[in-house]
Amino acid sequence: MTNQPPRFMKSAFGFYNVGFQAISDGLSNTVLMAEVLQGELYDVRGLIWSTIPGGGSFFSRLPPNNPVDYYQTGFFGDQLNRAIFCVNEPGMDLLCSPTPGPDLEAYAGSRSRHPGGLNVLNGDGSVRFLENSINMPVWIGVNTINGGEVISSDSL
Repeated sequence: MTNQPPRFMKSAFGFYNVGFQAISDGLSNTVLMAEVLQGELYDVRGLIWSTIPGGGSFFSRLPPNNPVDYYQTGFFGDQLNRAIFCVNEPGMDLLCSPTPGPDLEAYAGSRSRHPGGLNVLNGDGSVRFLENSINMPVWIGVNTINGGEVISSDSL
């Protein structure tokens, strides 16, 4: 496995303020929200009012409903920065490992209980069901606000 560093691109929500005018990829082509699953007791995942990665947020480096990191780091599942919040729950498809690094190295994926995919909310208010088999560059592209990707409807 290669240990290539991820290239982070701006999403609608992150460590900065973004208005609709900043979404140059188009509101109908940009994911604002996607499903995340809530874990059991002490698991931060799915806590909508949490700013901790994996709480109410997800990272597109993990495919939908898939624990394999696209950037081939060798890590498997969500990587959360505090062992107390990272509860490994394989029976719920919520795999987790604590990261030794700071908050900025933590990430979690988008997951649902729907067979074959998950629902996303686009900037124009539309909801789409995206399949787990979505091409990873497309998945990353629909989660950026100004990457300049042209996403055809047949690739979703």
